[in-house]
Amino acid sequence: MPNQAFNVMPMIKFSIHTVTMESEAFQKCGSESKQQQEDISKDSFLRHMCEYCGYRTSIRGNLRIHKRRHTGEKPFCCTTCNASFVAQYQLTTHKERHVDANQRRCRYMCQVCNVGFLSARSLYHHRSLHAAVKLYKCTMCDKSYAQAAGYAQHKRWHRQQNERVTAKSKPNVSN
Repeated sequence: MPNQAFNVMPMIKFSIHTVTMESEAFQKCGSESKQQQEDISKDSFLRHMCEYCGYRTSIRGNLRIHKRRHTGEKPFCCTTCNASFVAQYQLTTHKERHVDANQRRCRYMCQVCNVGFLSARSLYHHRSLHAAVKLYKCTMCDKSYAQAAGYAQHKRWHRQQNERVTAKSKPNVSN
């Protein structure tokens, strides 16, 4: 049987007109809450739905990429190593691995401190270090951090200090 996977669950199509008529009925009736009316409005916005798992989106292209996860289709193939991907952006990210690390570092340079990074994402996260305002302030001391990761590490340090002090202050109980 061809396309057996598609026969497991019938395709569910939504009509914007039907939802609009239902929301008009809610307005006429007046007994439903505003929350129910907002839920119907959101449903009409997310009108593209995956027939496999119920994932919904307002963008048809996102649904097409999402469905490839169910079907196993991977139309984007790397010409260097033959790895394949469900979306073009995944292939683009993957291709960066085949570029020499020194070349990649030259592509993603911080304009402030002239440090190179292997990815645009790393550079993006680094930029917050140069921000004048540090968003993460410690409640136990005067330190502040530009990134949540630095602040989390600092909080661990405080916790470890407290544990050491607590361990020293407890008397040893021996029989």
